[in-house]
Amino acid sequence: MQPPENAVMLCVDEKTRIQALDRTQPMLPLRAKRPRCWTNEYVRHGTRTVLASLEVKSGKVFAHVKETRTSADFLSFLDELVKRYEDQRLYVVLDNLNTHKNEKARNWLRLHPNLTSLE
Repeated sequence: MQPPENAVMLCVDEKTRIQALDRTQPMLPLRAKRPRCWTNEYVRHGTRTVLASLEVKSGKVFAHVKETRTSADFLSFLDELVKRYEDQRLYVVLDNLNTHKNEKARNWLRLHPNLTSLE
C-alpha cells in the first residue's frame, strides 16, 4: 500500500506484562573474560503495559507506559496520536488484539475520519 504524500503511516502495538524491577545491588564490576552482570536479587514493582507507535517514514517512536491494558488506555493513546499529527491523514497498522477491534474502538474510528486503520 502506498499512502498519499501528506499522510503519516504508523505501526501501533502493545507490549503487556512488563515487569518493573529494581535491583537491590548496583551492577557488579567488569572482570577479565567475564561480562558485566548483576545480582539475582530485586524488588518487584508490579507489571506495566507499553503502548507504542512507530512512524514508518522517519523511524520515530512515541510511547506511553500504563499500569493496565484496557480499551480506554488504547483509545487515549490514539487520542494522543491524533493530537500529535493534527491536520495530517493517519494510516495506522494494527494487529487483531481485542482492544483494537472491539465496539468502542470501532466507534472511536467512526468519529475520527482522518485516521484509517489497516489490519
